[in-house]
Amino acid sequence: MAKRAGAAALAATLLAALAVGQLRAAPEQPKSPGGEAGRVHALVGATVVPRPGEVIPNGTIVIRDGLIAAVGSKVAIPAEAQVWDLSGCTVYPGLIEPYLRLAPRKSGGKDDEDETPQPPKKPSAV
Repeated sequence: MAKRAGAAALAATLLAALAVGQLRAAPEQPKSPGGEAGRVHALVGATVVPRPGEVIPNGTIVIRDGLIAAVGSKVAIPAEAQVWDLSGCTVYPGLIEPYLRLAPRKSGGKDDEDETPQPPKKPSAV
């Protein structure tokens, strides 16, 4: 019975050590680049495309605490905002699919797995 209690105590100690190790390894939350004063940003002078077919020339985007607070051509810039001049730039929403398939799809309704290019066959000896 004493062996069982000792084994249980050892197992509990090891489990507690693992749990504490995991807690200590937890990553910190990212901080704003400018600290508390840098939590409001104003992106000014850009051509803003908020959705397909809509263009805002000389637009302003206000970002507060990492979230978009306002978008438009006549947006008031908060006094505490860090202003970024984006004249000559175009800003699109971050909803563009970064994966672009460059090869045309084969007809016949095959899955992507079936479209893996095969190495060229060796010519047969004559």
